Amino acid sequence: MEAYVTVTDAAGRVLFRRPATAQEIAEALRAADDAERNARAALARIAEERGLLQTAPEDRAAS
Repeated sequence: MEAYVTVTDAAGRVLFRRPATAQEIAEALRAADDAERNARAALARIAEERGLLQTAPEDRAAS
């Protein structure tokens, strides 16, 4: 996998760019996985609070 570390200024201009290390790539992938899990959990909580989730037929039968 090829990845880069890019540093920009406030205007978005690239100050420098270098290849990322294997450790930086692994850390970025872990952070992305964690962010996705948290986002999915937050969306599920919001949907549940708003009554937007439908229960599966087997769940309704158990009620």
